[in-house]
Amino acid sequence: MADGRSLLTVPDAHAGGVSALCLLQLKDGSSSALSGGLDGSLRVHCLQEGTLRCESRGAHAGAVTAVCCARDGTRAYSVGADGVARLLLVPSGLAAGPQAAWQAALAVAATVAPGDGPFTAAQLSHDATVLFTATAGGAAHAWRAADLSALCSFWGHSGPVRCLALSQAHDSLVTASADGSVRLWRTAQGGAAAQVLSVPPDSGGDSPDEPTGLASTADAAMLYVAYASGALRCWRADGVCLRCAPPAAEGQPITALALSHAEDRLAVASLDGSIRLLRCSDLVITQTLVGHKQAVTCLAFAKDGSTVTAGGMEGILRIWRVGAAAPLFSRTACLTLNTRTPGCIPQNLSKVVQSTLSAVGKEIGPGSLRRAQAAAAVTAAVGAAQAATSSAAAAIAAAIRERRERERSGVAAGAASPTAASDVAAANVPEAYDAMATE
Repeated sequence: MADGRSLLTVPDAHAGGVSALCLLQLKDGSSSALSGGLDGSLRVHCLQEGTLRCESRGAHAGAVTAVCCARDGTRAYSVGADGVARLLLVPSGLAAGPQAAWQAALAVAATVAPGDGPFTAAQLSHDATVLFTATAGGAAHAWRAADLSALCSFWGHSGPVRCLALSQAHDSLVTASADGSVRLWRTAQGGAAAQVLSVPPDSGGDSPDEPTGLASTADAAMLYVAYASGALRCWRADGVCLRCAPPAAEGQPITALALSHAEDRLAVASLDGSIRLLRCSDLVITQTLVGHKQAVTCLAFAKDGSTVTAGGMEGILRIWRVGAAAPLFSRTACLTLNTRTPGCIPQNLSKVVQSTLSAVGKEIGPGSLRRAQAAAAVTAAVGAAQAATSSAAAAIAAAIRERRERERSGVAAGAASPTAASDVAAANVPEAYDAMATE
């Protein structure tokens, strides 16, 4: 068994925690992730660079519970604890350049609220024509993906539906409920009664062991169900339990489950933040990924199975390499200022600092502003984002004091020559800052 380290860390993906995640391919060919947060926001991240491409703040009044995307990267869907489902259009400007992408926002094209409680799960059919959702009211719903018009509903569980899975031909829908049961529905029969595939396993108490994760093969012939007890079971479509993996640790519920596209590997996350990779053939652990400091709530495999992306309560995304003990590279992309792209504002500085720079640009002058940003760039390259923000604020304050001191002594603003080190650093600062200084 090999332990792994993350290839890439995207800090501050969501300040309050990442609650939903899916991967998508944008028109420019870049691998990206759509994430939802406990704060109700949605964000698209570029996974190659670890940068934010666009966002929609307040997309939901409560936590985002699930997100999914069309394969062409043009449409996305989100559902939330507020009982609302949304169809979102991913802006074409994402492929136009970093600055245009930073200004882009996810556009809401359609909204629906069935009224039977918070949404708990969602999945888009392989051909992107039907959206399936689950609710805390004990139902699953099918919606026309183009406009979120209702198609049919599936009722039968006696408790909230926690998760769902879909066959590739979307002719079979699998739901798992807090009542402990797993049901297989034939979608061609609409909301007709489902076949009960599994009985609630014995959890050692009066209440059933609740499913917390569900994955299905493309033909729905094999189902993998994770439980709050930490157990993982492999079920055949006829209701026979083929394999069972015991809990990795006592009292550690499974919090997220994902099946690779090749259907040969499972990723299983626990409450302690650890992620286990298991072979589907025998549910043997092949790799353990340790690095998340809090619970992991969502997992997604890359299409080629080479990486798995994870998000959780600590509010960051981590990309892990599958099947190796060491990463190809490791970096915290959002701590690196992009000083080589003209007109690109570094995205690791907080928006508060950016607005401060714009406000004081006229007062301190371009030269001082460039030197202040150079100091922040050096700090950001070797420190944490919080340290970079503090350094930028301190540098701005120092530049303002310097300007006022020169004015009092009769020296013209910007006349003093910077040090050689400041000249070198300032030469790497994008010209965007000069534009900011003259706004």
